[in-house]
Amino acid sequence: MGQHRFLSPSWVEMAREQIAGALADQDLAGIDFTLCEELTDPPDDLRREGEATIGFFVRVRGRRVERRLQIVGHPSEAPAALAELDIHWLLASRTR
Repeated sequence: MGQHRFLSPSWVEMAREQIAGALADQDLAGIDFTLCEELTDPPDDLRREGEATIGFFVRVRGRRVERRLQIVGHPSEAPAALAELDIHWLLASRTR
């Protein structure tokens, strides 16, 4: 298991794979939910030109798991499949 720098392009891809895999056996029908995190003081080399912050989101919609660098909604409204998924624990062992 390789280590990835937090929010680097390889970390984002690894996060997508891990989260999609963890949710693969869940019934995601009818779920439209987004979880986002934003870093307000990221390392300069991870920032996009002209941007002061970076972040990512994971969206489950139409049985698809999407990910992108940029929490919409309130955590208490998370569907059971996502509320039970500890994203930080899932990704921590692969993050440096």
